[in-house]
Amino acid sequence: MGQHMGFSISPEEASQIASRFFGKGATFRKGKIGEWRNHFDEETKEVFKQLAGTHLIDLEYERDLNW
Repeated sequence: MGQHMGFSISPEEASQIASRFFGKGATFRKGKIGEWRNHFDEETKEVFKQLAGTHLIDLEYERDLNW
């Protein structure tokens, strides 16, 4: 599991990670589209683009890196 992101983790590890991040927790705030803009400063945006920008384009969340 996780090879698509360049990681190799077991199903058990994936389950443990998911239990910490999905549902009620720190990664979910208001559930509104674009709400991230209220929490990402310019430095955070640039780092995120470097780490996951092409994935956002591949998954059609963004058209390019000009966001």
